Amino acid sequence: FIGGGRRFDKGYFGIGPIDTSKLTEQQKAALTEIYKQMASLQKDIVNKLVSEGLLTQDQANKITSAIDNTIANADKKGYAMFGGNDGLGFILRGVDPSKLTDQQKDELINYYKQMAQLQKQLVDKFVSFGVITQDQGNTIKNRIDTMVKNMQQNGLPQGFFKHFEGKRGNFKGKWQNGNNQQNSVPQSYNNSI
Repeated sequence: FIGGGRRFDKGYFGIGPIDTSKLTEQQKAALTEIYKQMASLQKDIVNKLVSEGLLTQDQANKITSAIDNTIANADKKGYAMFGGNDGLGFILRGVDPSKLTDQQKDELINYYKQMAQLQKQLVDKFVSFGVITQDQGNTIKNRIDTMVKNMQQNGLPQGFFKHFEGKRGNFKGKWQNGNNQQNSVPQSYNNSI
């Protein structure tokens, strides 16, 4: 979920990088603190994947380095919603999904839920700092809630890992329990940032 202005951010959440030139140092520090919490959560899941033999230490070192680099450069690149290319998907690129147990899948869903709460805190900060409107913030938080709800009810979506490997999966619509339930994330909002 760490990233700055990726296609996932702009197209899905409706906001890309945030112009920090109008933010105070205190506001930037508040955003950075949330980013650091997200980074810590990501590092925890990386360490867990290493301890369970799902990632090598070399893979983990590269991921951790990328996380640290993103945090160090967040202000320069512009704060943004943490997108798919550098977040859980980036962490999971080296993981063989067939090796995941049900418990590990549940742990990934729990990770996702925790990250979603931090994302909502980030959105609240964007609103309180006047970077986005309350309506935009509500729309983004509703999307986050819907994604979490879908994942809780249906598990990891089909194509979840392919999506993050840069391959086309069926991530945006069908869930792995085979019920072909469509993702009900709202698609209309006004992005006037």
